[in-house]
Amino acid sequence: MKKWIPALIVGSCVLTVLAGLRQPPTKNGPDLISFGKLPSFYRGRVMPMDSIARTSLLMISGTQVLRTPTGEKSAIEWLADVLWDPQKTIGDPLFEIDDPDVLGLMTIEQTKRRRFSFQEIQPFMGEIDKQAAHADGLDVSQRTRFHNSILLLQNRVVLYQELGWASLGQTLMLGMPSSEFPGWGMPYITMGNAYRKGDAARFNAALEECAGNLSQSVSKKTRLAGYEAFLNHVEPFYKSMIIYVLAFLLVSFSFLGARQSLVRAGFGLMSLAFVLHTLGLVSRIVIQGRPPVTNLYSSAVFVGWAAALLGLGLEWIYRKGIGTLVTSIIGFLTLIVAHHLALQGDTMEMLQAVLDSNFWLTTHVVTIMIGYSSTFIAGFLAMGYLFRRAFSRNPDIRGEEALETMVYGVICFAAFFSFVGTVLGGVWADQSWGRFWGWDPKENGALLIVLWNVFILHAWNLPKIKPVSIMMMAVFGNVITALCWFGVNMLGIGLHSYGFMDKALLWLVVFIVTQLAVLSLGFFPSRQGAGVPSTTPNSSDKPRGRK
Repeated sequence: MKKWIPALIVGSCVLTVLAGLRQPPTKNGPDLISFGKLPSFYRGRVMPMDSIARTSLLMISGTQVLRTPTGEKSAIEWLADVLWDPQKTIGDPLFEIDDPDVLGLMTIEQTKRRRFSFQEIQPFMGEIDKQAAHADGLDVSQRTRFHNSILLLQNRVVLYQELGWASLGQTLMLGMPSSEFPGWGMPYITMGNAYRKGDAARFNAALEECAGNLSQSVSKKTRLAGYEAFLNHVEPFYKSMIIYVLAFLLVSFSFLGARQSLVRAGFGLMSLAFVLHTLGLVSRIVIQGRPPVTNLYSSAVFVGWAAALLGLGLEWIYRKGIGTLVTSIIGFLTLIVAHHLALQGDTMEMLQAVLDSNFWLTTHVVTIMIGYSSTFIAGFLAMGYLFRRAFSRNPDIRGEEALETMVYGVICFAAFFSFVGTVLGGVWADQSWGRFWGWDPKENGALLIVLWNVFILHAWNLPKIKPVSIMMMAVFGNVITALCWFGVNMLGIGLHSYGFMDKALLWLVVFIVTQLAVLSLGFFPSRQGAGVPSTTPNSSDKPRGRK
């Protein structure tokens, strides 16, 4: 029976994923699923209406499904109401507000309720605009939590108003090149009139006419809009995030019994999660026509993907569950980070002029991100080593030596890619700004990652350095990499900055504190073999010989 456990677990997950590919059939009424596949030109790029709906609702409400007193609305259902019948939406609990001072400004008592309707906010828009104008005039470093919250609320209200009252429809029609969007305007107007009147047959007929006209477009991006809408429905990153958690749990439970079966099942789930992760990554490349990393969101997705690929390789070689355990954590954490970055807006936004180079995005950016992901892998493997040393009473010299070998190999990998990526970044900087190196904060961070990895490799060959010390240094590499990857971007300074992100600062501090806490385990004596007579000293407490 144990032999069939991995197949049953993985097979069930595969069937669940395949079942989720099918979109539910449209019931009697407007065919909003097909409407969501219509391409549109919005905020600098071609995207389906479904992407406009999901991105806008996520920015305003922090969710892609709106829960109202009468039931749930999908993002495209909500957008259709906002576009053509906005009066139906003014009472929906839409705007996420969690700052007590902002609620006090609107004389709303703070309760467990986090979302409020436009109807509740509208009487206080004058005061909200006044306070937001004051906050906007302050330097970023001077803004308080209230200032940031009031600016966020105003931006959400402005976005809602831009979408409603046919404003979006006018924006779409005025901004669409006729060669890419032939015959788009009149059917769109007809759809709006039919939707307001509840005439589903007329709406669907106009929709079919519009889709037929757009099928004549020769633009590749226009034709890919339907695929992007399908990708939104599949949600590969969300599904892979869940499967990463399941893989982690299976390997964790393997320490309690049925080890080999659960380790194999965890490896199978990791493989499935990696396939979904790859599907999402490759789909973004095809839709954008760009390399995988173009902004902070895509960097989080790519770092998790590269870590999963490296972890699968380690697991294939060692087959101990360690690679699955570590990379499932990194895959989950990076996709969580990506999800929260998606709250800022379209994740396939237009590139800044300096980034508009597929060659350098493919070489420098991808290479440096592989360096980031492999440094994280080494750090998390080292965390596993320190946990085993601190809490396990069963000596496992072979297991420790396997972990040491993994960390050493991955650090070599990380040092190479981070060095090459940093040099390529200097060449790109020379072409873009006329200087190879300018001690920009991001450049300093990249150099620090290279130096730290090289420092670990040198320490590895010092005879008197114990393995546990190497592992502690590898864990600290997580701190350095996180500061370079996100910390510099949150400073709001330098040529590489994405602007100050105060909300991410708290989570960065939490991450650093947890890494330092794990690192501190290395200062305590090993518990492995405690109470068990043994003439063999624990490998983590022995000086390292030269290799």
